[in-house]
Amino acid sequence: MSRSRLLGLAAAFFVFLFVEILWIHAFSFGHHQTGDTNVLLAGAQASLDCVHLGIWRFCPNVAPYPLLQYVPASILLRLGGSETAALIFLARISVVAFAGCLGLSWYFFRSRPKIAALAVLSILSSAATYQATSAFGEMLAAFVILAALVSIRTRRPILIFICFALASISKETIPPFIAMLGLIIGWLDAGKRIPPRRIWLPLALGVSLGTLANLLFNQFRFGSFRNLPYLDPGLRTPTWKLKGEYFLAEWFSPVSGLLWFWTIAVLILFAAAFYGLRSFFHDRRSFHLWLPPLLVVGLALAFTFGLANWYSPFGWIAYGHRLAVPLFPALVITALWTIGDQIESALSRLKGKPVLATFFLMTTVFLSLPQITAPWNWLEGWRAVTVSASNQQCNDTVSI
Repeated sequence: MSRSRLLGLAAAFFVFLFVEILWIHAFSFGHHQTGDTNVLLAGAQASLDCVHLGIWRFCPNVAPYPLLQYVPASILLRLGGSETAALIFLARISVVAFAGCLGLSWYFFRSRPKIAALAVLSILSSAATYQATSAFGEMLAAFVILAALVSIRTRRPILIFICFALASISKETIPPFIAMLGLIIGWLDAGKRIPPRRIWLPLALGVSLGTLANLLFNQFRFGSFRNLPYLDPGLRTPTWKLKGEYFLAEWFSPVSGLLWFWTIAVLILFAAAFYGLRSFFHDRRSFHLWLPPLLVVGLALAFTFGLANWYSPFGWIAYGHRLAVPLFPALVITALWTIGDQIESALSRLKGKPVLATFFLMTTVFLSLPQITAPWNWLEGWRAVTVSASNQQCNDTVSI
C-alpha cells in the first residue's frame, strides 16, 4: 500500500473519530433550545392541524422558515414525538448532515486527494462544526445543496432532478445560486461551453419543482405566493450605508465574520479571485479559465450582499455567520473545482521544502483549531484554552 493511501486512510479514520466524538460527547453541549427551532416545531404542529382540518390556505401560526426544515419536524411530530424529542432529533440530523458534507466533499474530489483533503478541511475548520450539534436547520440545508452539486458529476438525470428539487426548498432565495453553481460544475466537467442536456434539463426541472413547492407552501401558510413576513419593510436594512457596513461585517467582523469563522474557505475564495483575475489579464480569450472562478466569487459576494439587506444578517442569536452555512460548502467545492490545477501546482511546490511545508502545516492547524474545538465552548474550563472573543453566543445585530 502506497504512503499516500496510508495517509489518506489515517486522515479518514481521524475525521470519522471526530464525528463520533461529536455524536457521543459534544452533542450534550449543543445549541438545542434555539428559539427559532421551537417556533418551527410549533409551526409544524399547526401545519399538521390545518391538514387534519382540511385548511389548505391561510394556515395560522406557521412561521416563515424554509419548507425543508418543516419536513423532518412534521414527520416526528406526526409520529407522536414530544417537542424535546423533536429538538434532539433535529440536532442529531445536523450531526449526520455535517458528516455527510465531509463525505461528499471527499467523494467529489476522490481522484485528487490533495484537493479532497483541502475541501474536507475547509468545512472541518469552519463554524459548520459548531452547527453540527445545533438544532438549527442550516447543516441539513448545506448537505442537500452539496449533494445537488455532487449529483452533477454522476450525470444521472433522475438523481440530479431529485437533489436539485430538495436543495431548492432548503432556502427560498437559494435556487438561482445552486442553479449557477451546478451549471459551472457541469460546464467544466463536460469540457464544453454548454453542459449536456442530461445535466441542464434535470437541473432546471428540479429547481423549478422546488421553487413551485416553495410558492405553494407560502400559499398554504400566508395565502400569497410570497413569503410576506420576510418582506416586511421593518425587517429590511434601511440605508445603503448600513447595508454596506453589514456586508463588510459579514466578511471581516472579528465577532462573526466569515474570514474568522470560515478562514480556509475564505482563503480558497480569495485564491479563486486571484487566479481568475490573473487568467483574465493574461489571456481574455480563454474565458473557460477565468470566468468560472470569478463567477463563483461573484455568487459568494451576491449571496452575502443579499443577507446584508436583512436586519439580522448573521442569523440573530447564533455562533458565527449562521445564515452563510447552507451555501458556503457548495461555494468552496465549486471554487476548488475551478482552480484545482493551480492549487495542486502550488501545493506541489512544498515538496523538498521542509521549512515551508512545516510552516504551512502549522498555520493550517492554527487556523483550524478554534472552530474544530467550538462544539465544546460551553464545557466548563474549556474556554480558558480557546479564543474567547469568537466563542461568545451573542446577538449578532451588534457584531459589527
